[in-house]
Amino acid sequence: MYYRVTTAIVAAGSIGLSLGAGGSTDAVSVRLVAPCSVAGSPESGMWIADTRIPGIVKLSEGKPLELAFAGGKLNRSPLASPRAIAVDSKGNLFVADTATCEVYRLKPGEPPIPLSNGAFEIPMGLAVGENDTLYIADMRLSTIYRMSTSGGKPEILARVRAPRGLMIEGDGLVVVSAGPDQLVRVHGDGKVEPIVRGRPFSFPHAVVAAPDREGYLVSDGYSATIWKVSARGETKAWFKGAPLVRPVGMTRDSSGAVIVADPGAAAVFRLKSPDDIRSLIP
Repeated sequence: MYYRVTTAIVAAGSIGLSLGAGGSTDAVSVRLVAPCSVAGSPESGMWIADTRIPGIVKLSEGKPLELAFAGGKLNRSPLASPRAIAVDSKGNLFVADTATCEVYRLKPGEPPIPLSNGAFEIPMGLAVGENDTLYIADMRLSTIYRMSTSGGKPEILARVRAPRGLMIEGDGLVVVSAGPDQLVRVHGDGKVEPIVRGRPFSFPHAVVAAPDREGYLVSDGYSATIWKVSARGETKAWFKGAPLVRPVGMTRDSSGAVIVADPGAAAVFRLKSPDDIRSLIP
């Protein structure tokens, strides 16, 4: 399926979008191929990281998709493989890119701003906390880092086996892990404790607070399932199967609904409840 995309913001330099002679910004036909992470809300603007376009797409309610930041087509070029995306309370946009082992701050009309001088290896999870603090989950280094949103040397917060998604909870984090315990809590002092013991999930990716705020939801790409996790760590399938194919990234919108990026379906879904799911892209 092809979607009409209006190019609204194109970063300059090595990641400029090739639109033909003259660099026209007329609408171009683009296929949403592999959306893997989402942040924001359709009402105020939702950002979608797509690893196969590659680039960052903006979705606004009642408007066509906009290719906001185009990624490089060559390996090791900025945004060639954007994996995680986060927005702070001021609307600043941050992206973790595994092609360049870097986290970027993105601003309209400017090239991506690298924040760590390539300090990471496979940054797969990203969240913004209070006091302008970025949290980064590096899957290869099995480490949770924190750093200022203005950039600098990342600080090690905790060691977690192959972390992927993460979410802010109080003064700490909830982290999806590929280790012996697949969902863990990381306290502000770096202490790690299990929430879900063992490995009940097939291939978990992201975690968000459950709609009732009682526990969590975890996306599982291999089983096409969104799992509900109680505060005691008990797990059950909350939503399973079609139209989900390979659910990966998740966020919550302003209504409290769960937004799911599914690269297997090449779609982004809004899940208000297990009985109410629809695609956000016609």
